[in-house]
Amino acid sequence: MPRSKALMKKRAGSGAAPKKIVIKPFSKPPALPANYYEKTSRELLDGTLNIIFNPSAQQLSLQNSYQQVVNLVSHKFGPRLYGDLIKTFQKACEVYVLPRAETSQLLSYIQTQYQRYVDYLLLCKHVFLPLDRTHALTVEGEIVKRAAGENASNNGGGLLNHHPTNASATMGLWQVGLERFRMRLQQFQLDDQIYQRWWEDLQLDWDGNLGLEQQTLLQRTLYMWQDLAMLAEILPNRLEPDLIQFFQLKAEEMKSDGYSATAVIAYCHSKWMHVAYSWSRFLPKSTCVTLLENNLFRPHLNDEWLLKPSNFDPLVEEIKSAGTNTPTAIQQLWMLCGRLPGGYKVIAGAVARYAKTRGLAMMKSIGDSKAGKQKIAELLQLQSELSTLISSLPHGAEHCSLKHVWEDVVNPPLDSDTNVVAEALAKYVDIHMKDAKKQQPDSNWASKIISGVFCYLQAKDIFEAFYKKDLAKRLLWNRIVSMDVERNFVSLLKAECGAGYTSKMEGMFQDMDWSRETMTRYKQSNYSDGPTDQLDMDIQVLTTGYWPVYPQYPNLILPQNLKDKQEHFLEYYRTKYQGRRMTWQYFLGHVSVQFRPKDNGPKYSLLVSLCQALVLVQFNSGNEMKLPQLMAAVGLEDRQELERILQSLSMGKEGTRVLQKRDHDASEKKKRRMSVHDDDTFRINNGFKSNQRRIRITNILMKETKEEREKTVEGVSRDRLYLIDAVLVRIMKARKTILHQQLIPQVLEQVKVPAQPTDVKKRIESLIEREYMERDPKDRNRYNYLA
Repeated sequence: MPRSKALMKKRAGSGAAPKKIVIKPFSKPPALPANYYEKTSRELLDGTLNIIFNPSAQQLSLQNSYQQVVNLVSHKFGPRLYGDLIKTFQKACEVYVLPRAETSQLLSYIQTQYQRYVDYLLLCKHVFLPLDRTHALTVEGEIVKRAAGENASNNGGGLLNHHPTNASATMGLWQVGLERFRMRLQQFQLDDQIYQRWWEDLQLDWDGNLGLEQQTLLQRTLYMWQDLAMLAEILPNRLEPDLIQFFQLKAEEMKSDGYSATAVIAYCHSKWMHVAYSWSRFLPKSTCVTLLENNLFRPHLNDEWLLKPSNFDPLVEEIKSAGTNTPTAIQQLWMLCGRLPGGYKVIAGAVARYAKTRGLAMMKSIGDSKAGKQKIAELLQLQSELSTLISSLPHGAEHCSLKHVWEDVVNPPLDSDTNVVAEALAKYVDIHMKDAKKQQPDSNWASKIISGVFCYLQAKDIFEAFYKKDLAKRLLWNRIVSMDVERNFVSLLKAECGAGYTSKMEGMFQDMDWSRETMTRYKQSNYSDGPTDQLDMDIQVLTTGYWPVYPQYPNLILPQNLKDKQEHFLEYYRTKYQGRRMTWQYFLGHVSVQFRPKDNGPKYSLLVSLCQALVLVQFNSGNEMKLPQLMAAVGLEDRQELERILQSLSMGKEGTRVLQKRDHDASEKKKRRMSVHDDDTFRINNGFKSNQRRIRITNILMKETKEEREKTVEGVSRDRLYLIDAVLVRIMKARKTILHQQLIPQVLEQVKVPAQPTDVKKRIESLIEREYMERDPKDRNRYNYLA
């Protein structure tokens, strides 16, 4: 409502002075009743006891109680009240909590009573909070006032500091109450009995014979020790020695009960998991796990037990049949060793030893050509299994490096053995290149060969020589399964060894492509209108430097129609490419011959070499012929070659014997000889039958003999000498003068093929004789370069 302006003016003009308020002290200061402290403190102390231990009694108002504590502290009754409260704690322990020494169901009884006492302490801590904030008890038993800024939180927590300093030299109500409970336990000597019961139950839990309630009691007992500051004494003085002895006993039991590596690892792993994830509820995890690792598991991790080959090797081989969800024993062992200092290194060394032992055992019997191919396959399988194993181990690739192992396996100490490995690898690759079924299961087989065996091989030049010969046979005899696979493998070799290593192989591919284009242009030219008959000839033009050296048969007597085709192409080629000289390699020719053993019989298509075809043509007349007659008719001067041709046509595998051989001294009792005599006769096998209409008859010459393999190795060894000479000259030209002790290591480092210091010394003498270098007249250990 609006105020009256007249009334406001009247009040403003009255001029009355404001009244002053004066506060006067009491004439007589107020005083507390004579029995105020006794009555109030007794009400507080007995009331807090009744709330926990006598619920049926009249309950105390907590809000009023808190205010009464504030009043008592403000009237300087704090020290007196603090002392009476300590006595009340002692009374609670003696009368209500632990009135007697109860031994039956000890852990359960102690935990029940301790929980009641803790509830009582919490109640007192809240009710007597003003007292706890202003007063404290020293370790000497003196009640003092807290310093400004110091409060009860400085001493909060469960652990009791028995050697306090400075701000920690006093104890709050919580610590004082727990100390009284601990003193009561020691009075009845229950602390030792509690530990014994707790230790017995812990051993029961080790075997899985402890229920959930008992496990909870173990956990609560550990927390009680921690609150009472007893854990710091029990852990190093009693628990750790008992655990060490217990774990050592279990380790000895496993050794004496019949040792099984798989069972020991499974037992240690399961117990580690149990201790790490179950015992950690009632034991410090770092302590119990470390003790288990050092005393239960570590005693087995040595060459006499787990790492012994008879025990460790089966663990590695389990990876072959292991499932994807169940961890294997080797994976469990890896996890356990990862917890130990240097544990990964120990297992990695054992895996390397296993790989080296298995690998060297495979390489011992690799000398046989058939066994060599199988051993290479087994070595690759071993590498695949170990690679799978290492990839299944956490951080396995970081700790398990088998590079040095495979280098020792693939390169035996003797150079001859290294050459055999290189040859076997080349033959293994050749088998895969000629068989599409072997390429289908694993599309990365070529990369595995390069990264698994070839990259560690020192005799790469030996591999190159044999692989190049096999590649030439596949290309010229049309045994290529996939040209893309061939080119991909050569590209992998190029990426590993450089362009110079594969230059001749790439030249072979270029010759094949160029020959195909040349034949296409020849057929499109006017020269293709030459001799017309049913003969279709395909010619491959090869560069001499790219291909291996083959035998020459210049005196072969060719059929006239084949001669005409040959002369017609030669005329076209000379016209197109002047200045080039062509040499016909009849050894590499192959022919498709139509064969009908009987007039009304089925017709077969025989895929044979040119020399085999010339021999078969001689039997068109149906007459029998002997070896000398065939040599004259064919024009083949090499008797051994013709003998092998007749053996392949008459004594090959079933379904390829188009000729029939009759020994000159044949009888019913004698078996047919495998060799060919001059008087032995050959004729068409009129009873020839085969389920196939297209038959490939492999010439025995295509299979390399021991002499041919040795000749190939000798050629490579000769090339190595030239390589050493080149390296020596390059070093001497750059250094001009050098000591013998410095020259030898530099040469061995730059030469990429296997070489010994003795080989280098021989080449040094050769270069000195040829005056490329000389010994210093003043120092016989120094060499000088001669420009």
